[in-house]
Amino acid sequence: MGNSQPQRKKLVIIGGSFAGLLILDKVKEDFDITLIEKKDHFEWICSLPHSMVDLDYFENEATVDLKQCISVDRVFGPNVEYLQGMVTEIADDHSLKYKPTEGLDSDQGLQDIEEETCQFDLLIICTGSVYKINEKSAKDAATIFSIKERTRLIKKYHDRIDSAKEIRVVGGGSTGVESLGEIINKYGDEKEYSMITNQDRLLHGFPEGLSRRASDYFTGKRTFKDLHLNQYFSPENNESEDHNFSLMCAGIDYYTPFMNFNFKDCVDQRRRIFVNQYFQVTNQDPTQQEIVHPKTYDNIFCYGDACLSCMQEVKNVPAIRETSYTVKKNLLAIAYGGKLTKMSYAVDQVAAVYYSKWRGSLVLNDLAIPNCATLLAKKSIEKTFMSKFKNKCCGKFRFCIYNYQVNFSSCYLNTCCCCCPCSKRRRYKERRAALRALIAQHNSEEEKYPLFKDGQEERMIELKSK
Repeated sequence: MGNSQPQRKKLVIIGGSFAGLLILDKVKEDFDITLIEKKDHFEWICSLPHSMVDLDYFENEATVDLKQCISVDRVFGPNVEYLQGMVTEIADDHSLKYKPTEGLDSDQGLQDIEEETCQFDLLIICTGSVYKINEKSAKDAATIFSIKERTRLIKKYHDRIDSAKEIRVVGGGSTGVESLGEIINKYGDEKEYSMITNQDRLLHGFPEGLSRRASDYFTGKRTFKDLHLNQYFSPENNESEDHNFSLMCAGIDYYTPFMNFNFKDCVDQRRRIFVNQYFQVTNQDPTQQEIVHPKTYDNIFCYGDACLSCMQEVKNVPAIRETSYTVKKNLLAIAYGGKLTKMSYAVDQVAAVYYSKWRGSLVLNDLAIPNCATLLAKKSIEKTFMSKFKNKCCGKFRFCIYNYQVNFSSCYLNTCCCCCPCSKRRRYKERRAALRALIAQHNSEEEKYPLFKDGQEERMIELKSK
């Protein structure tokens, strides 16, 4: 009698993003879990630059059938249920409403579907971010539900890139740089290229050495025409001829309409969700001075790209994985009792950016290490997770080895890294504050996008329709 286990709590996860599947894997044995995801598939979004030039890769390597993964193969165990549906409203702190999307390609016809209710003890929002390419709005990109429709969209960009004689990449962040690198890798001197960014250099927010090396590589290409810095995209020049194509790589957005009813004071202008130092949803903007009567929802969490935290962390695979341990501890603490764990004051900016098949850099805060295997390293991490999600025979083994490697690296970076050039900068709180400021500078690039002057985005859309 005294050894009886507490009854499992019901955890609902909104969003089958990378963050959603990662936290699902970490707590799969601790809760009865329902994952609600509007799409029928998971996409490794980091591979988008390559997917646009290689359709076979997108279909066979970069996507996972969620129903097969969760309900058939039981990759995450028997305690997990998958509901394909679009959450329309978080009704209160113990229930939400959603509309089933199974069998739908997009949101057309969604208005005729009846809402259903789902109860929960704990809720975690992991809806990620929306990578707009040339879609008119975040909604257009976020309301694609089927792998068939997503493949059709990727094929459209693939065909436009393939047929264009001149390609202009708009956006000088990591997505823009990697996209241009992939296109040049495939087509070489067959096409002419140019790039536009409203920053004073490529890869703003990353170390200057990486920016310089990427710029030198592109401008050294015989068919690279222009690198436009500190310039806004001019829609008058967009696709003035059929053989020109402008690829927008500056459209990261957030789509959280389910917060508009009862939680509208918990999001910022970009629709990111406020969280406190425990990743609990709150109406207190963590980047601003504390308000008089802040409200925190103890059993509702947000994690990954969709959340805005006081760390201002760069949202990528290493940062999401690093913070997942804190989220797991706090979910268990709220569900079964225990002490909440605060998020770190700041997390290291660990990233890998490539601009050619054999050129790129590994980034640790303000240190960029040139590396000819950057692309291979990113592909290896992708293959590790996708092998697990697809239930391949080597998937569990690869994932186990990866976890050991990352845990060792994390320990090295946080406790033993005495010889690393940035170690002294990481040992003091004021240095950590400088790190947080550096990451905020990195994120400021997203704040300034899209790269249009006031009112020009609508004019660009009108020009395209004509």
